Amino acid sequence: AGQSGDVIEVYRQIIAIYRDRLKLPVMVANIYNQILQVDPENIEALNALEERYRAAGRWNDLVVVLDRKADTARATGDDEDFITLCAEIAEIWRGRFSNYARAAEYYELILEYRPDDQVTLDGLISLYEQRKEWQALYEAYQRKLDCVSGAERFELLEKMATLAARR
Repeated sequence: AGQSGDVIEVYRQIIAIYRDRLKLPVMVANIYNQILQVDPENIEALNALEERYRAAGRWNDLVVVLDRKADTARATGDDEDFITLCAEIAEIWRGRFSNYARAAEYYELILEYRPDDQVTLDGLISLYEQRKEWQALYEAYQRKLDCVSGAERFELLEKMATLAARR
């Protein structure tokens, strides 16, 4: 750990030179990526890359960084951060790439931690409706059934019955 700490400190000095003196943002990002080679969970590097990729609209790269941050949050037991990151990744997959299958994967991860998360369940239901994945939609309705009552429960049961009858 000591040797990798020394390497990371040298990288930080190089970053300062590239950023402040030479004004080479691409090289700064490259050095942050080199830090992640030495220390894959380095939050400073992950945060810096997240900021750069978000500002530049580099959504593919941003998803990779956010996914790494989510893995780190899960490994350290930070469930709230993990869930927040998964929600953001799901929205990027859905909104930026129209990749509903990948978005659904992240919604499902959230539901492993919070099975009664209404917002996530609604997002998942919306995805399955758009993709016309009837079996998955019915299962999502069943999951939501445990979380609703009264008129909302009746409406959901009606949707489930209609779906079962037609599909």
